[in-house]
Amino acid sequence: MMQTELQLKVMPIRAAVKKAYNQMPNTFSVLTLCLQTRSILNKMTMDGSILRRLRELRETGNVITR
Repeated sequence: MMQTELQLKVMPIRAAVKKAYNQMPNTFSVLTLCLQTRSILNKMTMDGSILRRLRELRETGNVITR
């Protein structure tokens, strides 16, 4: 019997936050952003970590502030 390994692609929190933010409408709640980010990552991530990454993205100009 042959055993195969699944190659899982791990997405960094920063990339998931950026993707979730870009999918959000102009007005959204923080909870919605956190839930969308967790859905993209498919794992439990603390709200503080998600919001910290969003702040970092805004400071570096990688995300356009609405």
